[in-house]
Amino acid sequence: YFTIGQHDDFPKEILPPDTLIFAAGGNVPHENLIPIPLICSKLPSEKYSAHNNKFFASFVGSATHPIRTKMYSVIKNYDDYGIALFNWMNTVAPQNLELFISVSKSSKFVLAPRGYGRNSFRLYEAFQLNSVPVYISDTHYLPWADELNWEDFCVLITEDDLPDLDKILRSIDDEKYKNMLNTGKEVYEKYFTLEGMFQN
Repeated sequence: YFTIGQHDDFPKEILPPDTLIFAAGGNVPHENLIPIPLICSKLPSEKYSAHNNKFFASFVGSATHPIRTKMYSVIKNYDDYGIALFNWMNTVAPQNLELFISVSKSSKFVLAPRGYGRNSFRLYEAFQLNSVPVYISDTHYLPWADELNWEDFCVLITEDDLPDLDKILRSIDDEKYKNMLNTGKEVYEKYFTLEGMFQN
C-alpha cells in the first residue's frame, strides 16, 4: 500500500510498517517516508508587475519557525534585501499576495526558510517567479534527490550557515546564476508541478 499527503504532520494515523508514505511535510518520521514537493497552485504572476526596486534577495511572509526569526536577524540590515514580515494566514489577503509576487519577481534570490514543516512553498514558487530559491533548513527535505542535484538550481543553507548567508549568495557569479535559473525552469515542470510529481 501507499499513501500521499501534503500536510506537515501527515500521516496522522498509524499505518502498517510496509506502507510507502509519499509526504511533502516531513514532520512524521517513518522508515518508508519518501519526500515529495509541496505542490502550489500556479501563481497569477502576470497580473502583477515587478516591484520598483530590484532586490538582491527577498523574503515575504511570517515567522513560523525559529530559523525564520534567526534569518531575519541576519538579513534585516542589508539595504538590497526585500523583507516584509506579517502574519501569513491560510487565506492570504490580495494585497499581501500582490506584495509577495511583485517583490519576488524583482529578486535575484527568493529566501525559502523552512516553516512549521521541514519545507517551504516558497522553494517551489521561486521557480515560477524567475528567481533562484535559497532553501534554509536545519534538515533539508529534498524530493527526487536520487535523480536531481539540487545545488544545480537551488542554494542550500543550513542553520549554521546563516551568519554567512550574504557572503555565500554573493559568491555565485553571473554565469553560475544563469545556469541555476535555467535549470530551475526545466526541473520545475518535470518534477515540481502536480502532473510532474505524479508522473515521478
